[in-house]
Amino acid sequence: AAGALLRTGYLESKIGPEFVAQLAVGGVDGTLRSRFKPWAKARAVRAKTGTLNASFALSGYVLSAPGKPVVAFALFVNGASGKAGAARALMDKVVDAVARAGWGSPP
Repeated sequence: AAGALLRTGYLESKIGPEFVAQLAVGGVDGTLRSRFKPWAKARAVRAKTGTLNASFALSGYVLSAPGKPVVAFALFVNGASGKAGAARALMDKVVDAVARAGWGSPP
């Protein structure tokens, strides 16, 4: 369901550009300022984070290299009490792998 919402938000011409623009840019600003630094120059990772008790979320887009598709992602980790850093690191690895699939390596 989260992936479908992200897909629709991206593709809807009336809201898509504004919807993506309001998300934090990996390595640049917001809650992603210190995450995804290698992708900052390309502004490739756009996402929203979430934390509630022992649950963590990261949802957004990898804006791939020209000619490659944009990838929407929604990652959730539940029951990670006391393991926030580990949960975030694993989610970051998944998003980094998606970005590398679209770019090869950070530009």
